Amino acid sequence: MANNGKRAYHGRRGPAPIVWLIALVVLIAAVVLVIVGVSKKEKPDPDPDPVTDVQTPDDGQTTDDPNTTGDPGNTDDPDTTDDPNGGQTVSEPYIDASGLLQYPTAGHYVQADSYQGGGEAPWNLLLVNDWNPLPAGYDSDVSFSTVSGGKQVDSRIIDAVNRMLQDASAYDLAVVSAYRPKEEQDVLYWRKVKQYTDKGYSDLEAQKVGGTIVKRPGFSEHNCGLAMDVGGSGDYTLEQTFANTPAYAWLMEHCADYGFILRFPEGKEDITGVIYEPWHYRYVGEEAARYIMDNDLCLEEYLAQVKK
Repeated sequence: MANNGKRAYHGRRGPAPIVWLIALVVLIAAVVLVIVGVSKKEKPDPDPDPVTDVQTPDDGQTTDDPNTTGDPGNTDDPDTTDDPNGGQTVSEPYIDASGLLQYPTAGHYVQADSYQGGGEAPWNLLLVNDWNPLPAGYDSDVSFSTVSGGKQVDSRIIDAVNRMLQDASAYDLAVVSAYRPKEEQDVLYWRKVKQYTDKGYSDLEAQKVGGTIVKRPGFSEHNCGLAMDVGGSGDYTLEQTFANTPAYAWLMEHCADYGFILRFPEGKEDITGVIYEPWHYRYVGEEAARYIMDNDLCLEEYLAQVKK
């Protein structure tokens, strides 16, 4: 067919094949990127959640860390049981505002008496120790008598003392120390404490150790006039060597006959709060004395048993 002098127009069939190929590659790349992105978003974290997956503390560090809060119901925690700042009961000796050592009474026999507002304790069984101070005003209600050597005792026991000294005359038994007013006890106590502070002990430790030898004023049996330190058979040193003398052997056999007991026996230190003192004897009356000596008791144990 003639075209009448015009060029024939065949039309365009689209881009060249190479263009389509490039477009296809770009499209495929875009799809791949989308798929990879979705896949990453749905894939779980390979590391476990440290909060939900940890079952036990690492080597106990959590439970043993003093800065962490433990089980509030754990009463065995040594850091809180006796902490005075935690509002709980103090169970250790402490220095009070006056500078004097004080002992909590938990775990020890505490005797009620008429002076302290409780039931009246028999005079001969009055308990004076680290946990039972001499009742206020006690001295003013007691009269004292002088024994040989110029020492004084409660007048109610003077006959028993004199009989015992007379019957033990073969051993030259003598009273070395007896009643002491609290003012004298105060001097002796702080003198003993100073011996330990001079050695480098803290005030608390010096009072604790010194107080097992010389009791605090108001906490000593010497302040009540019912006790005395004795010597015999040539030993008047008030040392434990007295336990090796015939005089001591006689006392162990006969002191109860006069109403006396060895007040601070060996092996009872945790109960009495005093070192073994073979020279220290206390009047309690014949009945109580025989029971105590026959059963190897100290006064605290006897009182706790009979609940006087």
